[in-house]
Amino acid sequence: MFWLSLAVLASQALPASASRLPLRLETRSGLNSGLANVHITFNDLVDGVITYSYGRCDETRLNEAHHTLGRSSNTKESRLVWVLPNDARFDGCISAWDQGGQLVGRSEPQRLSRRKLKRRGTNSIEMTNATGIDAWGPWFDGVELLKNKEISAVDVEKAKSKEVAIVGAGMSGLMTYLVLHQAGFKNLNIVEASQRLGGRVHTEYLSGGPFDYSYQEMGPMRFPESIEYSNVTYNITDHQMVFQLAREMNALNNYDKNFSVDFIPWIQSNPNGLYYHNGIKLDTGLPPTVAQTKANTSLVISYPMDPSTKTLSDKVDAITSNETFMIELASNTFKAHRDFLVNGLGGLGGDTWSEFAYMVNYLNATLNDTDVLQGGATSFWNAIYDNVYFGATKWKTIDGGVHFTLTPILD
Repeated sequence: MFWLSLAVLASQALPASASRLPLRLETRSGLNSGLANVHITFNDLVDGVITYSYGRCDETRLNEAHHTLGRSSNTKESRLVWVLPNDARFDGCISAWDQGGQLVGRSEPQRLSRRKLKRRGTNSIEMTNATGIDAWGPWFDGVELLKNKEISAVDVEKAKSKEVAIVGAGMSGLMTYLVLHQAGFKNLNIVEASQRLGGRVHTEYLSGGPFDYSYQEMGPMRFPESIEYSNVTYNITDHQMVFQLAREMNALNNYDKNFSVDFIPWIQSNPNGLYYHNGIKLDTGLPPTVAQTKANTSLVISYPMDPSTKTLSDKVDAITSNETFMIELASNTFKAHRDFLVNGLGGLGGDTWSEFAYMVNYLNATLNDTDVLQGGATSFWNAIYDNVYFGATKWKTIDGGVHFTLTPILD
């Protein structure tokens, strides 16, 4: 009888089976980053404030938890944003507690992946409530942002029902609409000043329809697709989003030719193209072709350089035409941009100097040298990016141009 009483008391101390608790808590994807979604299902109503925590799976009190995920008093909230601490235990459980400290929900054991921590460098981006979001383009630390804003419980349906206005029906606006729509946001509106799609992608038709091919591209007439270095081809990722957007939109429109965006090859250069420069012509009276100038350099006027100018040219080329960096730029434009901003120009910072200022103040170039090389007042990054962009070996253009129009809501 004595042992039976102990067993009864022990069973009373243990939490109820998770399946019989008012709240069901679960994660539906691998826990391999600093953030996770915790999905909440209310089997029964729970009054008052609910506190969510993470710790051992046999905890009977909230104060035993490793850390608190958040608090909520709204039973409509169906998801938590869980910011995982670096020292969170591997096989703990997520628990929910009512305002009286009673367990009202518990997840299955969570299998956290072991994450390697990255050491912050001297040039890391500070993200605090004191300094605000100081983000260089897409490189901000989203985990730190969420920690600072103390985001926890999220009413998913309420969030997705918000009215969202997207300014501009260019490529960025269209992609934003597509991503939000596929994420479940339905109350979306694109605000566009003109009566056409495309933004800078703009086609003017001279006569006939799109496929009479009598038109002029007024914006980006061609898109670089890939570039070749040392006989290896690399996709230029900067423009892959445009191709992806077209594929997604075509699928959503069931490949209707009236709304289809299809790409065809763009001929950027041709060996048979004429090279007319400084009045040089062949005996036939015609300018030489590109192929002929490559085969016979006497058909191209070359300008001699002073030794100092040649030395300066080699130093600048080492920056603007570095093949290793060109490959990084083609493969990941945003990462290459940040690397250049932080480490470019020998660690001086890529945005600190214009081409002209760097040549004169750091490389000690004369004004004669800079006149010959035409060093500009813009950042070196412009020249580096252009070298990849215009060095592409394969290009695409939109077949028939962008010929869609919008019906305005207001006159």
